[in-house]
Amino acid sequence: MDLYSEMVNISKIRDGLFIGDIISGTTLDIVFEFKISHMINTASGQVPSQFQSIGIKYLNLNWPENPSINLPIIKDDVVAKIVNFIDYCEKNGDGLLIYSVKGINRCCVIIFIYLMKKYYWSLEKCKEYLLSKKQDMKITKNFYEKLLNFQIHLHELNPSRKKSVNWIDANIKDRDELIMRNTYINDVELKKKAIIFDNKTKNKNKHVGWVDQINNNTNTDKKLIHIDIENDLYFKKNVKDITSHLEKRELKSIIVGKNIQKIDSNKNNEQIKTEEEKEENLEFFDNQAIFIIKININIFIIFSFIIFIYAFYVH
Repeated sequence: MDLYSEMVNISKIRDGLFIGDIISGTTLDIVFEFKISHMINTASGQVPSQFQSIGIKYLNLNWPENPSINLPIIKDDVVAKIVNFIDYCEKNGDGLLIYSVKGINRCCVIIFIYLMKKYYWSLEKCKEYLLSKKQDMKITKNFYEKLLNFQIHLHELNPSRKKSVNWIDANIKDRDELIMRNTYINDVELKKKAIIFDNKTKNKNKHVGWVDQINNNTNTDKKLIHIDIENDLYFKKNVKDITSHLEKRELKSIIVGKNIQKIDSNKNNEQIKTEEEKEENLEFFDNQAIFIIKININIFIIFSFIIFIYAFYVH
């Protein structure tokens, strides 16, 4: 649906009910994509109803958009046809497309008439709902005056019935009206949250800078490099002798169970000496072994030579 919404001017009013322009009303792919079986053509004098041959059922209304033409007052029989046609599609689960040339005026008037007659919504409430579904809606002055007259006419037909003017009405019994009410409230709340979030992000002055280029008044812990010139060895005149960690080591405590033993650094020195002595002894034994092997090899060579000479003279 998002792909087709970007290609043509088509908007979803509720499940199975759509409004669109001349392209959406004359494109077969739209009919299949949105499962359209019924159409209301509000500009039948300009736009053809070309899908009757494939079984699409039409309600044709020839409403000219020219403001110079005096529109007749919205008649009760026309209103009844509109309401019954939309209710029939809703009851049977059929997809309904209401379209005009531009899809921003006459098709929207049909939705106004239906909501005002079916749910007795005020004209302003209908406008709020339609704008939440179709932001580019533009009702011309000529049609808006007719809708105002229609609102007065509905009140004259049933003076005791109060118009629904707000979105917190708790006496809603119709399921479809309740769904539309909740959908509108959710849309408005989401848009409010989006606006608040957008304003918060815009008010933040974001900038990029080097962390180590911080003023002296700021927290120095954020710097990448801390330069301490006073304690730098390069600038010191008197430098203390550096002692090896083996020559000077502090006492360490080793906790074993509940006993604490102190190990002196001298023990570490003794361990190092004993390891060096072990290495010297191993080297001595290695030399002795090599010497013995060499002697045995020489003896074997001499003995082999003697046997060879003896065997030579005997034969």
